[in-house]
Amino acid sequence: MRRMFVAVTRWALVGSAVAFAAALALFRAGRVALSPSALAALGGAVAAAAIAAFVATLATLASSKGRWRSRVAEAALYAGLALASGTGLANWALGYQGFVLLTEGEDVALASGQGLRGLSAGPLARLAELRGTLRLANVSLRPAGDGFVPESSVALWTAGGRVEARVTPDHGAAVGPLVLFQGAFGFAPRLVVKHDGATVLDTTVHFESRRVGPTGVAFETELPLEDHGVAVEAAIDVSGLDEAMRGHPKLTVRVRRGEEVLGEGALLPGHGATMREGWQVGFAGLKMWSEIDVSRRSHRRTTLAGAVLALAAAVAWAIAAWRGR
Repeated sequence: MRRMFVAVTRWALVGSAVAFAAALALFRAGRVALSPSALAALGGAVAAAAIAAFVATLATLASSKGRWRSRVAEAALYAGLALASGTGLANWALGYQGFVLLTEGEDVALASGQGLRGLSAGPLARLAELRGTLRLANVSLRPAGDGFVPESSVALWTAGGRVEARVTPDHGAAVGPLVLFQGAFGFAPRLVVKHDGATVLDTTVHFESRRVGPTGVAFETELPLEDHGVAVEAAIDVSGLDEAMRGHPKLTVRVRRGEEVLGEGALLPGHGATMREGWQVGFAGLKMWSEIDVSRRSHRRTTLAGAVLALAAAVAWAIAAWRGR
């Protein structure tokens, strides 16, 4: 009976692990659409099967005469798998993530997640951890290879005080239970458009960032002025910045009616361009905007430790089996 229980738990673990690995591979390859809860359920099945196999192996350890090393290594393998998959399941159940879009100098109250866009949370998530006020101080462009990476300076005010951090797409910052990362970014110039001396538009626009080639990024937008039958095309030109990304980006603007171009220009902050038929476009100031991704700190190190333990135990089990121990 004991041997049957051991065999059943082993096969249950193998089956659930194969199913989880296959589903994860197909999901990452875009072959199947799976919800986070479905993946978590498969991971939970692996954890449950690994715990059962661990218990079954411990039960046979006392009677494993002459093969105790093999049984210990086998139990350690199951313990590692249970630890890795179990903490992965906990990360999903307790985790949450969302993002904020901020212009330099702007702040937002996190307010238990109400200040976040695209908020998703696990069934056991403690959204009360999302508290305090998050501010974007500034965004800088840091040289990297043939291009640049954005770096945002942020500050989080909570009841415990103020914490400052700098975040990039590759390096986040942990603030209490929260982890902050740099997401999308761009320029936010203030555009002033006049027609025959009358202001028809005076607003700060978040320019969209668009990938160009492997390292390039373009910042551009189009503003239709439907009441006047024209559109304003604008883009930020960073080609004039030096290797340290110092200098003044230019604003290139064009006013067109259909396919007819009424005028264009390349402006520095504080300058303007006069075009045909009484149109003028002014570049009244420049800031940057940033998407700050907010998530809960995960148990990634514990998950990695479980995976390392499982791998080491699998090697030890194979060696012990080869030596007949």
